[in-house]
Amino acid sequence: MNNVVENVSNLKRAYICKTVQILIDMTEEIEIKKVLKKSIDTICHMAPEIIDEGWKKLNNCCEVWMPRAKNTHSCNMEFIKRYNEYKSIFENYDQSKIQEIN
Repeated sequence: MNNVVENVSNLKRAYICKTVQILIDMTEEIEIKKVLKKSIDTICHMAPEIIDEGWKKLNNCCEVWMPRAKNTHSCNMEFIKRYNEYKSIFENYDQSKIQEIN
C-alpha cells in the first residue's frame, strides 16, 4: 500500500510540475518564468503527504506574478483547467485515469 501512495504522490507531483511548465511556456516575461521555475523546485521537494499543497504554492505565485503577464487570461484559464483535471483524476484515485497520464 505504501508503494501505491508513493506512486500516486509522484504522479501528482509530475502533474503539478507539468502545469507549471505549461505556464512557463505560455508566458513571455522572463521574470515570471524565473519565479515559476523556482516553484517547480519547491514542489519537487514537498513531502508526499502534502503534495496537494503544491497547488496553493502555484496559485500564490500566479496571483502575484500572472497579472503582469501579457496573456494573463489564457494562463488563468489553463491553470483552472489543469486544476480541475487534477481534482477529477486524483480525488478518488481513479486508477484508469491515472494510467492515462503515464
